[in-house]
Amino acid sequence: MGKIYFWVGIILILFVNIAHAEGWRKGEKQVIATIQYLEQAEVIRGLKLSFDAINESQIRAYVVPKELQELQDAGILIEIEIEDLIAYSQAMQQEKAQWHSYQDIIDLADSLEQAFPDICKKYVFGTSLGGRQLAALKISDNVALDENEAELMFDGGIHGDEYCGSENVIRFARDICIAYNNDPDITFLIDNRETWLYLMVNPDGRVNIVRYNNNGVDLNRDWQYMWDAWGGSPALAVRLNRKR
Repeated sequence: MGKIYFWVGIILILFVNIAHAEGWRKGEKQVIATIQYLEQAEVIRGLKLSFDAINESQIRAYVVPKELQELQDAGILIEIEIEDLIAYSQAMQQEKAQWHSYQDIIDLADSLEQAFPDICKKYVFGTSLGGRQLAALKISDNVALDENEAELMFDGGIHGDEYCGSENVIRFARDICIAYNNDPDITFLIDNRETWLYLMVNPDGRVNIVRYNNNGVDLNRDWQYMWDAWGGSPALAVRLNRKR
């Protein structure tokens, strides 16, 4: 049985999971699948499911009812974690006390620039595939100047369905702007550093509440340096294969 689990793990690693980039499909569920035999792993590979490995014998997968039935027909043990991902995602976006939406974050960044123009400046580097802002805040005492100071950079939201990153970034921006000239440590930081806060690396993923961007790429698995093709970016994969 140990050897079976080993090969299951190998198959799940070698065959990249396919993302549903532009949001959840009708009836899509989040499930934990427990694979007991090699043939069951082949069924998962054939369905080209979007999944994350939990351990050598389990994955967290995203399936519509037809896919779920095929898994169950193959004898794969299934535990349903979230019954309806569309409804779950919509409910998450309404939790205003806990989370800011994409537009809330952009609006808050704009308001910080307007309220604290001497120390806060917003930069938009372009737009995402979905036409959303790729924006950052620069916070420093002479914010319009490129001073000879150490620079810090924080980013959030590289995985669109992980809210905490972007939430922490925008709340940090707000808190240090308010604390300037009130808190000596924060004042020293702003006076002696240039701090860059990249609000949402993957704004489309955040709006759709999925891990991937609108090209189905996991941006956190898609770097040029020591990249192993987990991100699913075809252009990078072609270039790397040519070098081998």
